Amino acid sequence: MNNIEVFLKASTFAVAGTSQDRSKYGNKVFRAIIASGRSVYPLNPTAPDVEGHPAFASIAELPVVPESLSIVTPPHVTRQIIRQAIAAGVKNIWTQPGAEDSKGSQTARDAGLNVIDDGSCILVSLSIERSSKWRSNPMKSQQENNPSGNTVEAKVKKIDKQCQPACPACGGSLIDIRAKLQCSK
Repeated sequence: MNNIEVFLKASTFAVAGTSQDRSKYGNKVFRAIIASGRSVYPLNPTAPDVEGHPAFASIAELPVVPESLSIVTPPHVTRQIIRQAIAAGVKNIWTQPGAEDSKGSQTARDAGLNVIDDGSCILVSLSIERSSKWRSNPMKSQQENNPSGNTVEAKVKKIDKQCQPACPACGGSLIDIRAKLQCSK
């Protein structure tokens, strides 16, 4: 299992740097984790709540220690958050693009944490995960998103066919596996 898979396999999450402003990435990351069906807590020292969830000023104030922590803060704050995460017993840290702090990341690695700080974005990974779930069972995904039951298998197949590019060598469907296209034949 790679670092991202380990991070996403956790049972509890927190997002440091959440915001009440829906245009901010901390809010987008928080909402994306909620949308993926995961248990997540917002960390914000000044907001009473984020998206209707009570916000917490620090990791120590959370009702549980999250296994995975996504950080969307300025780098000088990231280092402080990482220290809190180590002290609390967080197992996985993902610093989102722009939040990276190399010294903080190294401190986390030295403490044995799984660290993702390579510029990859959780929003992309959750989108790929969601797409993979949809492709594995498009009817179920459509029914979950459309409880009225107005799903038509032909429409799903048509959408799926439009979304899958053809292999230039053989004409077979290409399947996106972590941004590496492979022929399905």
